[in-house]
Amino acid sequence: MKPPPVWVFDANVIISEPLNAQGPPGRIIEALLRGDVVLAWDNRILAEYREVLLREKFSFKPGQVAGLLDEFSFHEQVNSKPWKGKVSPDPWETPFLESAHPLDEPVLVIGNTKHFPSDPCTGIRILSSQHARNE
Repeated sequence: MKPPPVWVFDANVIISEPLNAQGPPGRIIEALLRGDVVLAWDNRILAEYREVLLREKFSFKPGQVAGLLDEFSFHEQVNSKPWKGKVSPDPWETPFLESAHPLDEPVLVIGNTKHFPSDPCTGIRILSSQHARNE
């Protein structure tokens, strides 16, 4: 049996799940929790997830956020490598590129395609959350 794919997920995809549980992001999170897909992360990514999920405008309780992040911590922690390609238009996205790059089959699932034009992401397959659910 083939092991599940190991992918990096942008914070936009993670935050969209509780807000749109019936849409593509929700189905992606369900796949993560079932083990159909493995989340690759480093400490910067978990910190970004935490920071975004705890923003007042989303109204998530700290216990809810901690529970989700605890689930994610059982997935695959990666040893990120400094990104040597062109930088993303949004420098806050660099940790996601750096975490995807060392994977055997680098995939980054994103919510906002304008942050990841294909040129700076050479060698990393970029999937929108819509396309990822079909993979």
